[in-house]
Amino acid sequence: MNDRALSDSALNDTALSSRALRRSVAKPMTTKAKDGYNFREPATFETEVLSILAFEFSTSDRAESDRKIKRRLRDKKLGPYDAPRVANLRALKDDVLSELSTKRE
Repeated sequence: MNDRALSDSALNDTALSSRALRRSVAKPMTTKAKDGYNFREPATFETEVLSILAFEFSTSDRAESDRKIKRRLRDKKLGPYDAPRVANLRALKDDVLSELSTKRE
């Protein structure tokens, strides 16, 4: 009887700690509005461009990627296509990709 009570309290402690852990994990992409509804953070130029560049693996995909970037920026009204800004983001993506590939070897 005593062992069962001990195991039940241990189970409750585990459940409480897992709840606390879930609360302490990084915040999701959504935040709580005053009226109680969740909403997504507004899209930015950088997030939209990087979301397309993440799937660009070769230089032959640049024209297609640029076309997708221009369309997404226009559809989401994030401003005109800025070639130097996109080139900087592409260089960042290439640097991160090369750094990750050197760490694997």
